[in-house]
Amino acid sequence: MPIQCHVTRPPGTHGGDERLTDQLKTEAIARLAGGVAHDFNNLLTVILCYVQLALDGIGPEDAVRADVLEIKNAAESAARVASQLLAVCRREPEAPAPLDLTGVIQDASDIVRRVVSEDIALEFDLDGHLPPVEADRGQVERIVINLVANARDAVSSGGRISVATGHDADENRVFIRVTDTGYGIADEVRERMFEPYFTTKAPGKGTGLGLATVQAITVQLGGTIDVETIAGRTAFTVSFPACSAPVRAHPAHRQIARHRAATPARILVVEDDPLVRKVTVEVLEEAGFEVIHGEPGEALAQADALSASIDLIVADVVMPGMSGPEVVSRVQRKHPGAVAVLMSGHLEHPSVADDSARTGTPVLLKPFKREGLIDRVRAALGQRAA
Repeated sequence: MPIQCHVTRPPGTHGGDERLTDQLKTEAIARLAGGVAHDFNNLLTVILCYVQLALDGIGPEDAVRADVLEIKNAAESAARVASQLLAVCRREPEAPAPLDLTGVIQDASDIVRRVVSEDIALEFDLDGHLPPVEADRGQVERIVINLVANARDAVSSGGRISVATGHDADENRVFIRVTDTGYGIADEVRERMFEPYFTTKAPGKGTGLGLATVQAITVQLGGTIDVETIAGRTAFTVSFPACSAPVRAHPAHRQIARHRAATPARILVVEDDPLVRKVTVEVLEEAGFEVIHGEPGEALAQADALSASIDLIVADVVMPGMSGPEVVSRVQRKHPGAVAVLMSGHLEHPSVADDSARTGTPVLLKPFKREGLIDRVRAALGQRAA
């Protein structure tokens, strides 16, 4: 007989004591995640930016290039683990918008294929005529990647994984279904498979956050998960209610130009972490910008003393003594033409989303790469000139 599991909220809600225990456990994990996220993302920002600067100076035949690329891969993996942890704790920032789930998966298909080894067949069966759903693009991609990674671990060489999309017209729900030809899910595993940190993998082979991440994101976006498993076949179906709003166009990825800025702009960088400030300044100066920088107090003093205009302010959101938005507001009194970009790795802080929405100021989330910083700065300067 098949085993079916319908999930709309975290497991472990059978009794009052269990609910309280699970709630306390989740709150403790959330506090821990929020407490370390800011410092962890700052460190990853420094690593990722300096790795890219180092790669620029290393030729393709240089023996050390492969080692530096391994550092880059490890840092990117660490960033994904941090993102998973924050998603499990529902502290992942989201930007829900009307989306075509088939289009999202098609755009991410190259990344999804890299999750699966060459000896496993990965098939896509995507419906090209889906109604839109209200969801966050990055979170949908993370659902698919985690489900495919979970299926990969259950499938032996020669097996198959299928990623499908469809529309249940009776319920008016749009779904993503990931099916594998693996060994199925045992009863004792099914009861715990969505628990954070629960894994059947050997030590060092998994974090136990994949399915927990899928569940947390799905519930956060108002969706449901159905799991059906029999020997030789397991299917995870994640569904969302359809919406009537039109799908917004998704801008194609734009390659960042490597040349220096044609018209140098003057940028004020305000960041209390000296390592993040240093690498941010180096990246912007390497791109041809004139940069003034410091902690909030010294940055304000420099801005007040400067007779020339400041074109752009790049400021961390959460800093001791004065927040980034407060710094921006004070600098703009003296330099009213200055636009701003906020940086943050403190994703759970309420001021990040609130200040961005209230002022229309873009937020660059840490950890960011060099290209991400330059792209966001040039976009802000372009809007200023428009």
